[in-house]
Amino acid sequence: MQVQTKFENDTFKRLQKALKNELSPKQLRKQTYIVLSKVGKGHSVDIAKRVREFLTVKSADAKKQIDFTKPTTGNKQSAKITIKHSSRPPLSAFTHRQTKTGVTYKLDKKKGRRQIKGAFKIQRWDDDVFVRDPDKGQPYRVVRKYGASVWGSYKKNVGVKWSRKQINKRMKTELSRRVQFLLHKQKMKTKKKGK
Repeated sequence: MQVQTKFENDTFKRLQKALKNELSPKQLRKQTYIVLSKVGKGHSVDIAKRVREFLTVKSADAKKQIDFTKPTTGNKQSAKITIKHSSRPPLSAFTHRQTKTGVTYKLDKKKGRRQIKGAFKIQRWDDDVFVRDPDKGQPYRVVRKYGASVWGSYKKNVGVKWSRKQINKRMKTELSRRVQFLLHKQKMKTKKKGK
């Protein structure tokens, strides 16, 4: 299972209306693609920031759990943001510390520290945390430890409703910026022609 936020919109029509048919349909599709890309990438960062209000995960590791699928082409374009469910960041991506008896760590910002007795960090493997897990014929086998799920935190603490609200806000901002930029560009072209 994955948490997906797919947004289809009327950006093409809204741009067309704001620009009063100044651009051709092909140019409008290109501008729609630009707006959707900025909204999608921006909201991916918003999700990572929001999740980090609850988890001690590093920013880069939170972002790795979020995929943004670029907008489709055509008049009715859509984009998709997917939060991975199948993978979790390693424990080293969270607040953790090596002690004499093992490794202490903190995943949730509202909860205290926990300890894994006998755990240790391996520097050459990005300071990831491991524990010995002896198996038959493999007395030195070690297992990497993982932290909390970004997907789980999003589903529990944030939710798709919050995402839709944020996407709408960002969409209005990006549309306004794009329209102002394009109108200014058209104005400059007209001035050059007039000289």
